[in-house]
Amino acid sequence: MKKTTVTIATFAASMLFSVNSYAGWSIEELSRKGFRFNNPPYELGEVNGVDGNSSMECFTGGESTDDESGFTPAKINKSWYLCGENSDGKLNGLTVIYINGDTKRNPEYHVVYIVDGRLAFPSLYLYKNDGDYSIGVQEGNISYLEYTTFWDSPEAAQYGLQGGYRNRPMFLELKKVYGDVIGDRQFLTDGANGQFDLKGLQDAFDRFMKSDLHIAPSAWDEYCNLKPLHTPPSQPLPPLMSANSPVSFRFHVVDKGGDYGMFETNSVIDFWEDSSVNGCDIACREYTTTVYENGRIYEYETIYYGRMDGNAIVFTNAMNSMENGPVEKITPVKMTASPDGKGLIFHDWHFIRR
Repeated sequence: MKKTTVTIATFAASMLFSVNSYAGWSIEELSRKGFRFNNPPYELGEVNGVDGNSSMECFTGGESTDDESGFTPAKINKSWYLCGENSDGKLNGLTVIYINGDTKRNPEYHVVYIVDGRLAFPSLYLYKNDGDYSIGVQEGNISYLEYTTFWDSPEAAQYGLQGGYRNRPMFLELKKVYGDVIGDRQFLTDGANGQFDLKGLQDAFDRFMKSDLHIAPSAWDEYCNLKPLHTPPSQPLPPLMSANSPVSFRFHVVDKGGDYGMFETNSVIDFWEDSSVNGCDIACREYTTTVYENGRIYEYETIYYGRMDGNAIVFTNAMNSMENGPVEKITPVKMTASPDGKGLIFHDWHFIRR
């Protein structure tokens, strides 16, 4: 796979090689996979990058006992993100970002997923200093080196330091997320120099999110201050489709309201597997007609694209299929099972199986 090379010295060039890494994973979805968030979140600070000025948490603490600028914009205000998306002024998606600021003493690259400016930990960080290359893991308030090339030097041996990777539990968990490549020397030296296979990282992250793998709770450092988000289980979805016949669900109501008096609404939804839209694996067609007593008729057909999220489906894209419109991002909307487990709740409507 071709490697996208981006360095801080060539901001303009990096615009040409940026990767749209916004797959729309929510805080709840990430939490179910074992990621954790600062709660409450830290102050937001402005950073720049391939999608313009955006904001993210000022997650960098003080770097010495007399450093009082920790967790303030001064720690990140010279940062540049190589991939990610500016959504409503906040950074989103899988992000590779060069963290630097007016008071940042040791700039470093971070590989981390971000939701509305909030970082999903653990993150992976890389940097170079005095000819040595280092890679580590940050777990909220705890960060530690996994490996530095200095440990392999004769000077380090004089101090009794052993070379090689430490294979700490969380670093091994991050191999589930990004692949074994993060343990390669080439990944370390390239990353510390600002060279990343951005698409490869994004694809690996999305595969992890769609897999049955999770970040093990036991891998977190005992002194980490981040707590898992409580995500209560929900009613399982009824069967949506089968190999031999489609499955559809129907909504029907007769009511009075609006400007035209009595009306009758009928809506039918059906499903199929579809990965044509980035980050999605299922599509849903909703066909709806509303007939008013004065004869007015309204007809709609929308195709939604989304992905399974535990016992629900989250739709993040949609198109007006009656007008053959484009597929566009939408505010995520969730479909869940009805309380009896036999139907579906969508737009607050209760669909029953036909």
